[in-house]
Amino acid sequence: MLNRVDECILCHSRENEWRRIFALNAEQDLVQCKKCGLFFNNFQRIDFETIYTNDYFRKDECVGSGGGFFNYSALERGIQRMYKFAKIFILSISDPKIKYKLMDIGCSYGFFLKMFKKEKNFSLLGVELNKMSAEEAQKQGLNICIIPFEELTDTEEYDYITFFELIEHTLSPVEVMKKINSLLKPGGYAIFSTPDIGSVYFKILGKKWSSIHPAVHNYYFDESTVKMLVKTSGFEIISIQKSHFMWSDSFHFRKRLSEMFPLLKKVLKVTSFMDPWVLPFFNGGDLRVIVRKRI
Repeated sequence: MLNRVDECILCHSRENEWRRIFALNAEQDLVQCKKCGLFFNNFQRIDFETIYTNDYFRKDECVGSGGGFFNYSALERGIQRMYKFAKIFILSISDPKIKYKLMDIGCSYGFFLKMFKKEKNFSLLGVELNKMSAEEAQKQGLNICIIPFEELTDTEEYDYITFFELIEHTLSPVEVMKKINSLLKPGGYAIFSTPDIGSVYFKILGKKWSSIHPAVHNYYFDESTVKMLVKTSGFEIISIQKSHFMWSDSFHFRKRLSEMFPLLKKVLKVTSFMDPWVLPFFNGGDLRVIVRKRI
């Protein structure tokens, strides 16, 4: 099920002010707003119950249609390594004697929250729409709310809200950012990451760029448009860093490369002995963003 985009979420331009980049499939095009530079799908999937099934976190054999993971639960060490920058920042400005509230949106198995379980002065909440992964996180003793973030009703105020590789999945990034702002205490911090379409990898690979997933990625930000997004939503920028590496088990990386370049499948199979290793790999470009709610 597809929803037609009528205007740019950042500058409110209309279709006659967009340019077509390329066809994603028979029904969707990647377009760019000529006024603000934002990239997005002109038609966007809204059948979330079909997209985010349990298989999303287990295996996806269809390139570009579902995103997905071959074995997400095996990625814990790599994911914690990737998002360690957020933990380092949070702890660097936190007082061990003060209580803090941390929310992680799109928490999946709770890998990031688990990094804070030993921090006794942190109250933790995860938000996840996929029941299977959320229940796995609950088994680890984490407090998880199984609901789409847009439907969350919460009167609490948080010191920190994190959401990694999530904003590009949403249908209304500005509204999501404004809701996150409303849940933060004055001066509270939001920390997130998102694929960087301004990276050289997109320019070289185009449609084969690793972050092109028409079913699940609706918006693609670069440094300029992510600045517009956060400022429009009531935040001030603390830092924006560009990352070119991800930490992953070699199995997941090998399988993803085999998807993207089928002719390499037999060659890559030779490296299967490295599957359990957690190593840094080029990730196609990522933005790591830290912002603070304007007081």
